[in-house]
Amino acid sequence: MARHLEGDGGVQLAVDVDGEGEPALVFVHGWCCTRTHWAGQMAAFRDRHRVVALDLGGHGDSTGDRAEWTIESFGRDVVAAADALDLQKMILIGHSMGGPVIVDAATRLGERVVGLVGADTFQQMARVRTPEQVDQRVAPFMEKRFRERARPFAASMFVDSSDPDLVERTVEGMASTRQEVAVEALWSLSLQTQELQQQLKALKPPVVTINAATQNTDVDAARAYGINVRFLEGVGHFVMMEDAEGFSRILEEVVGEMG
Repeated sequence: MARHLEGDGGVQLAVDVDGEGEPALVFVHGWCCTRTHWAGQMAAFRDRHRVVALDLGGHGDSTGDRAEWTIESFGRDVVAAADALDLQKMILIGHSMGGPVIVDAATRLGERVVGLVGADTFQQMARVRTPEQVDQRVAPFMEKRFRERARPFAASMFVDSSDPDLVERTVEGMASTRQEVAVEALWSLSLQTQELQQQLKALKPPVVTINAATQNTDVDAARAYGINVRFLEGVGHFVMMEDAEGFSRILEEVVGEMG
């Protein structure tokens, strides 16, 4: 059963904690997702690492309200969890939106972070959207029928070979996110690239991302900001769930190099 810790703005963050050993592995979900997406990795690493998975504010089983649902506020959630659990040496692991979130958190946590690992994130590091382009991207999700717009959008992140039950559980969970949380988070994420570029240039810990080979990753742009890209074959956007064993195998190699 999850414990609850105070996050940014007084929200109560649902957090799963297991295992012992450093570096601790802190798992951060993506847009409209939950900590349960990391179940395979929590089980795979708990015998030799302290493992932590949290629901960011406004997501999953976290409770309460606040003024912001932005990359920065989510980064402060990660910091709050790390402080409450007294994590002194950690690797931050973030899926999709969780990639920029862990970068923001790492800038706040300093030398306590020894590495960052993305999961199908940092794909287009050279793409900077104008405010007008961001408005166009977010506008469809501001309509009253958020669920109807969110379901096909979430489903499009999978591939033809994805397990139908996994697809339906994931799609339904994402479409059930509070609309105001989803919209502001997507808006913040879509405007984040320039800030993310600056943060990555200043970071000292190594950064690796494990991306789906089926997705479009600009490897040269990622490398320009110090990101080492590794690929997982035969999966869609939810790499850590669609091939939990394969993802965990690569993650184990990366953690060994970092830790």
